[in-house]
Amino acid sequence: MTEKMGSYDFDASIAALSSPEELPEDVFDSDLRVVSASVAAGLVAAQGEVRRELFGALRNKRLIGRVYRAFIDMTHETRQKMASIVLNPLCTHSVFPFTMEAISSLGDSPQTSINSLAAVLAKVLGEVDEEVTANVAFALLQGTMARGRREGNAADYWDFLVQHHPEILKRAASSVNGIVDGHSDSGASALTFIGAMYAPREAGFAFPPAPMPTFLWVSLLSTAVRIMTHERQEIRDMV
Repeated sequence: MTEKMGSYDFDASIAALSSPEELPEDVFDSDLRVVSASVAAGLVAAQGEVRRELFGALRNKRLIGRVYRAFIDMTHETRQKMASIVLNPLCTHSVFPFTMEAISSLGDSPQTSINSLAAVLAKVLGEVDEEVTANVAFALLQGTMARGRREGNAADYWDFLVQHHPEILKRAASSVNGIVDGHSDSGASALTFIGAMYAPREAGFAFPPAPMPTFLWVSLLSTAVRIMTHERQEIRDMV
């Protein structure tokens, strides 16, 4: 990593988080703090080569696995926020398959993954300063549902979420609705998650047909109408 990405501390922290060795908690927190601050600063200023360097530095399965564990850790709010900052760019289209592969390699069951992400959403959704965390959680849920489609396993994915965490769908609808008012950075990933749940075919793979709950399609229809009739052109252009 060159100096234009930041300091040598960034390189050292990336190396530590990518290491197979166990890290003491204080060391982990220190390294995560350095990386999250560098990512936040880098994404604000990143153009071209710098952005590619940033993604390249983060593209490590051990690092992603460690950061994901911090993200779903409900006992350490500061650590969770730092993990959100690091994971957020890793949930973009070009690198997301690698991110999901790294998380899948941790070996968590679908139910454990859904439970963990549901707990994150229950804590942060609706909090203005937690939109990055909500965005990451919805993106990872979408990736989880996509994996269930590829496996042809509705029971452990779709059925489990609907039966045990139906509130996630209400939270997703709320996030999508917030797009219209410009206060929902998680709205797009929430909508993609809903698509992974109910689209007839997602990336060529289908869950068994299931009706979308009335509250959900009514909410989405209402949001679409609000977007189409919005006074601001940039909002209307979203449909």
